[in-house]
Amino acid sequence: MSHSFRYLVERDADFAIISAFERNVSVRKLFLENYRELDAKIIETRHSYMQQEIDYSFGESDIIFIMEDANGKFAILIEDKIKANAQPNQSKRYEDRAKSLEKTEKLTGTKIFLCAPDFYLKADSENTKGYENQISYEKICNVISEGLEKDILETASKNRACAVADAGVTSFWIALRAIVNKYCKDRLRMKGVPKEKSSGSVWQEFETGIKGCALYMKVNSRIIELEFRQMGEKLDKLNSLLSSINAKEAVRTNKGKSVSASLQIKIKEVNGLSFCEPLDTQAENVGVWLEECMSLMGIVEKIKAKGITQFPY
Repeated sequence: MSHSFRYLVERDADFAIISAFERNVSVRKLFLENYRELDAKIIETRHSYMQQEIDYSFGESDIIFIMEDANGKFAILIEDKIKANAQPNQSKRYEDRAKSLEKTEKLTGTKIFLCAPDFYLKADSENTKGYENQISYEKICNVISEGLEKDILETASKNRACAVADAGVTSFWIALRAIVNKYCKDRLRMKGVPKEKSSGSVWQEFETGIKGCALYMKVNSRIIELEFRQMGEKLDKLNSLLSSINAKEAVRTNKGKSVSASLQIKIKEVNGLSFCEPLDTQAENVGVWLEECMSLMGIVEKIKAKGITQFPY
């Protein structure tokens, strides 16, 4: 039997790797050879496993196999990538979490792997640096005769365009939407509908009700921005409007034929948001971001009161 897929995400590949590892001794051999006994027993499998890190943030390991052989318990940690970029210090953070596992669970050792399509592993990029042990999807497929796991990994290897979603980023934005809808629905409305997000989805737009005016949370740069499209060449006119409602001046923000302007709020580093942590552990910082978003929406409401419905005007 063969399988075809309209859309794959890394979570699909995670479970394909887990299933292949648990069911196929030849797959386990790829990870255990020259390290531990090949007949080692799997005690527990963990997916998207969160651990507190040394700086009191939290990090996520895609897959962890807790195993045991004659020499004792050990762990295999796997970071799974289809095409997403690595997060800051990701390989080092895996090492820190592996050491923590050894200590807290009295393991005799840990080994970290990066699993990804061959094109990802062979790319000259920062994404693969720091991972001494790497196994391609293709290598796993080579030792599997057939089945769902093989079809998933082969599809992810060959069809780069279909595999873009990131579970951590998706969870972050879905959780934020729930918070906004619960606490701020009278002031803020996130644009779009809940859906899977790629690792590059680090901005969120909020609806303003004014055409050509957009409110953005830019989590990666710690900026909240109220953008006025095509108003960069009409900055004096825009700032006259903003002055009339006691708002600070806007600045030019884009280059090119259509230059925009914006009001920006820079969030302090201590209040930054992380895609690696559950939002309920970042409640205070989420509150800071949403308060600033609502302050810019207050400016939007004053502009509406002036009878302005679109930019440029």
